Formats: sequence, C-alpha cells, structure tokens
Amino acid sequence: MQNIFRNILILTVFGAVFSANLAAAEEATPRQRPSPEQRAQRQTQMKERWNKLDANHDGKISKEEAQQGAPKLAEHFDQLDANGDGQLTHEEMRQAHQARQAQRGERGPGKKAAKSETGT
Repeated sequence: MQNIFRNILILTVFGAVFSANLAAAEEATPRQRPSPEQRAQRQTQMKERWNKLDANHDGKISKEEAQQGAPKLAEHFDQLDANGDGQLTHEEMRQAHQARQAQRGERGPGKKAAKSETGT
C-alpha cells in the first residue's frame, strides 16, 4: 500500500514539474504565424478599414480623413507619411508595418519598446 502512495506522490510531483516546464516553454516560444485563412481574414478587415477611412475614395488617406476616422493614426500621421505629401498610401503603411515588425523582432516577443527621454 505504501508503494501505491509513493508512486502516486512521485507521479504528482513529476506532473507538477512537467506542467511548470511546459508553461515556461510556451511563454518563451514566439507566437505562431497566422494560418492562410487568418491572414486572408485580416487582409479583408484591413481593406474594409482602409476603404472606410478613405472618404473620397482616391486610394489615399489624408490627414483630415485620419483625424475623422482614426485618431490614433492621425497622431502618428507625420511619421508614417514618408514622402511628406500629406497623404498615406498603401506602400507607406506597408513600410511602416515592416519597420514595426523588425523593431519587435529585435526586442523579442511580447516586449514593449522603451520610451525615450522625450516620452515617445
């Protein structure tokens, strides 16, 4: 009977240690890439959002359009407007997204960027 309790205790301890190691490994593992279906859905959502923001349907988002429909985007408009023409294009948004992804990769998954002395 003692052997049964000893075996149960050993299995319980082993299970607890294994679960803790598994949880730690999951935290250290980068996020999985989205499936093709998830990517397609995300692209559709982004197109819908773009079309909603582009009030005059010229294929670009002006600062005024951003201010009216996406205040957070408007806050960063000048940083995203690479050529300074007062319009955001798909290409400028793509480049900004790639730069952000590269910056995230340098920091590692789940880590926030440190704020500079100016607060940005």
